[in-house]
Amino acid sequence: MIGQRVRPIEWDERTSGATRYVADLALPGTLVGRVLRSPHPHARILSIDTRAAQRVPGVHAVLTAADFPDVRYKHELADRRPLAKEVVRFVGEEVAVVAAETAEQAERALAVIRVRYRRRPAVTTVAAALAAGAPRLHDRASGTNVSFRIDRAYGDVESGRRAAVTSVTGRYRFGRQAHACMEPNGTLARWDPEAARLELWTSTQSPYFVREEVAAVLGLESRQVVVREVAVGGGFGAKSKITDHEVLAAALSIRTGRPVRLVLSREEEFATTKCRHDFAVELTTGADGEGRLTHREARLVIDNGAYNHSGPSVTGAAVATMASLYRTLGVHVEATLVDTNTHPGGQFRGYGCAQVQFAIESQMDELAEARGVDPIDFRILSANRAGDVTHAGWRLHSAHLVECLEAVRDAIGWREKRTRGGSGRGVGVAVAMHVSGARTYPDANRADAAVAVRADGRVRVRFGGADPGTGQKTLIAQVAAEELGVDLSRIDVVTMDTDETPFDLGAWSSRGTVMSAGAVGAAARAAAGQLCTLAADKLGVPPEQVALRDGQAVAGGSRIAIEDLVVAGGGEISAVESAVVDTEPVNHATGVANISPAYAFAAHAVEVEVDRTTGEVRVLDVVAA
Repeated sequence: MIGQRVRPIEWDERTSGATRYVADLALPGTLVGRVLRSPHPHARILSIDTRAAQRVPGVHAVLTAADFPDVRYKHELADRRPLAKEVVRFVGEEVAVVAAETAEQAERALAVIRVRYRRRPAVTTVAAALAAGAPRLHDRASGTNVSFRIDRAYGDVESGRRAAVTSVTGRYRFGRQAHACMEPNGTLARWDPEAARLELWTSTQSPYFVREEVAAVLGLESRQVVVREVAVGGGFGAKSKITDHEVLAAALSIRTGRPVRLVLSREEEFATTKCRHDFAVELTTGADGEGRLTHREARLVIDNGAYNHSGPSVTGAAVATMASLYRTLGVHVEATLVDTNTHPGGQFRGYGCAQVQFAIESQMDELAEARGVDPIDFRILSANRAGDVTHAGWRLHSAHLVECLEAVRDAIGWREKRTRGGSGRGVGVAVAMHVSGARTYPDANRADAAVAVRADGRVRVRFGGADPGTGQKTLIAQVAAEELGVDLSRIDVVTMDTDETPFDLGAWSSRGTVMSAGAVGAAARAAAGQLCTLAADKLGVPPEQVALRDGQAVAGGSRIAIEDLVVAGGGEISAVESAVVDTEPVNHATGVANISPAYAFAAHAVEVEVDRTTGEVRVLDVVAA
């Protein structure tokens, strides 16, 4: 089953439009939530008058910061509340939230909320934020708009400088990006006042994160919050931790005693949700006489936006990646995270790695050109190999970067096309590496799963992660089917429901295959062991001689259907197991730790054609390995 092409679970539902997302859900009596947002990048809130909004027909609740406990989200260097209190720091920041019978009534209520602001000078660029006398967004320990800083040297940078025969210095910019998920962020919340219990149907990659953080912000116990399963239409990091609408929908439901659905508009998605951090990179790379890299020196200036969500850990990931991609004698990185009056950066696929790898790979081409050598051959000389330990402490049990480079070189016809001149065509290459299941949070090196084989021969798999369109459910089902020797059609997968599923931190940091599927594999093997023991007793052979395949236990020429074994075993064969990997937590002091059980490498090559008159660029071919 593993390694075979299979039809993805829920394929027909998703491709036909039958899948129901948060926006499609409605419980009896569901109210509509809407958010009032700041029109100013920086201002003091002098007063908020919600009396007119409360009188709008159909309106059931209007909340401001005064309705919340004085708590902040549990982000690193926590500095943000669910609704702005006293000061707004970016256009789009949440100021008030309403719940009404219809969207029109909710919008009418927003329109009559009167907020008096005193505008403050805003700093909307890193340069302005770092200027002498710049207005400060927060009372940071630095006394400036610098939220966080790393200055770290790995290896022997001085020896690397001395060994360099050729070096190149350049500046590179990687701007903000929106996640642009097909499904916008949304939450349906239902508070049960009698049970004092909150249910959330929310578009998230990390149900257990959401449960813990919603409980913390609203002053509830974890057991009072349950996240329910719902389809998730894309994530890419945007939904990997708590998002503001989840707390706001929950608070409105608690206030009104009615279910509340709050779904962001496309404008809100692009203008107010967390984006990829903007990086400015100044980089120097050296190579010795044989073409091997000697050292790397970098200065990173990172636009944090108005609040810390994951800025410090994104900064740390960028620094570690700078110290890990390719072999060098030493690496020195200075990284500065800067507050600006723009919407905050946050988790985004690649998590700080994409920004610095863009700079590294751009400079690798420049350095190869300066040395007059082939860019792929140049990369192969310093490529990471299996068994390497990078400067950041990443232990590479496998590393196929060389094989990736060779594969794309051959697939695109690199040597022939590079020597073809004068046609307006060219080929390019870039590589990347990334962690798979980084231990950046407590218990991030652990995942739990449950497998139950039932009397009808069907298998129920439960894991607490999510499938945000990545095929996670299909992968989980394949693993269980492989271990139990049954057809994929027999597997039922339950995800996300924190009442029903064991603990899992979710689908982020490429951890699904390594962690979640690893736990499912362990649970399925345990259930398979029980089935083999039952079969061995009936067939009179040792358990190790029993194999499970095609829905049967097989030993020699004898066979027993799995469902018959389950009936003999009491009606259900089940197991709950954990996958715990031997990794190290992030070391914030040294930046050296083996944080991941696996590290993935990739190479891409492209052929493009440029019209030298119009500047039009056409992509002719793309290959990846």
